Amino acid sequence: MAGFHIDRISEDIKREIVSIMRELKDPRISDMLTVVKVDVSGDLSYAKVYISAIDGIDAAKRSVKGLESAQGYIRKQLGSRLHLRKSPELRFIADDSIEKGMDLFEKIKETIAEGGISDMIEMVENHVNDEDYTSMDMAAALLKMVIGDSLDRDDDVEEVHFDMYEDDNRMVRLFINVGKKDKIKPANILGAIAGESGMPGKLVGAIDMLDNYTFVEVPAKHADKVLKAMSNAKIKGRSINIEKAQGGRKKKGRRK
Repeated sequence: MAGFHIDRISEDIKREIVSIMRELKDPRISDMLTVVKVDVSGDLSYAKVYISAIDGIDAAKRSVKGLESAQGYIRKQLGSRLHLRKSPELRFIADDSIEKGMDLFEKIKETIAEGGISDMIEMVENHVNDEDYTSMDMAAALLKMVIGDSLDRDDDVEEVHFDMYEDDNRMVRLFINVGKKDKIKPANILGAIAGESGMPGKLVGAIDMLDNYTFVEVPAKHADKVLKAMSNAKIKGRSINIEKAQGGRKKKGRRK
C-alpha cells in the first residue's frame, strides 16, 4: 500500500507541475517542455523531476535552470493544489527521452517510405489477432524498449540497499558547506540525503547546523555511498560540497 501511495503522489505531482510550468514566464523554460517522470522519496521530503523538451536536451537543460529559480513558487503551488502539509524539495533533471523518441519516429517514417515492410505488417497483424492487445500497444512497447533506459536510470547513482536492522550502529560525521545563513533547514539536509542516496531518513543521525556549515551523521558503513550519491547534489538550488569531517560518534545521535 505504501508503494501505491508514493506512486499516486508522484503522478499527482507530475500532473500539477506540467500545469504550473505553463504559468511561468521565464524565457529559459521551453514552450515544448514536459515532465517525463517524478520519483518521490519514501518520506515524501524529496522528489526528482525528469523533464524533456521536444527541441532537444540543451533546451531541457536551460529549462532546468529556470525551473530551479521558480522552485519556491512551484512548491507553494503544489502544496496548495494537492493539499500537502509540506511540499517535497524538488530536483529538476534534464532528460533526452523525447528527443530520442522524435529521432526514432523520423527513422520509422524513413523506413515506411522505403517500403518492403509488408511481411512485418503481416507479422504484427498475426500477433494482434492472437493476443489481447492492439498494434498501438506493440508500438508503445517498442518505443519504451528503445528509449526506456533514460527513464529508468537513477541519474548515474548506484542503487544501494540499506538494512534497517543492522547491528553496526557506528556513525560517521559528514561536513556540508551550507548552513543557517543559506536559509537551509535540517529537513532540507535530511531530504537531500534521503532523496539522492535512497537511504531511509530514519537512518540519519544528528544534524548540527551552524551559520555557514552543517555536520550530519550517517551510518559508517554507508558513508561512502552517501558521499558518492551527494557529490553533484544541490540543496534548495545551491551546489554543495560534502566530505567526511574529522572524528565521529559511536552511537546514533538525535536530529536537531
